[in-house]
Amino acid sequence: MKYLSEVTIDGVIYEAWVTVHDDGDADFSTHIGFVDYRAYPLSEIPDLVQDTLLDLAIDMYRADDGADAAYDAMRDA
Repeated sequence: MKYLSEVTIDGVIYEAWVTVHDDGDADFSTHIGFVDYRAYPLSEIPDLVQDTLLDLAIDMYRADDGADAAYDAMRDA
């Protein structure tokens, strides 16, 4: 599932589209991130911020019961 992950650090808003897979792993859906609503290559966004964006998307996936649905599907297969 895809999520628009957003975090504010020191008054700066960072956003990126993240894909969370059924196994709970996550990666960026594009090579573009947003800093204060302006597009930048992800390579220009600090690694700590990237990790935070990925973690937040995983948390959103879990809150959507996506992890439970994936587990149920694997169990029933």
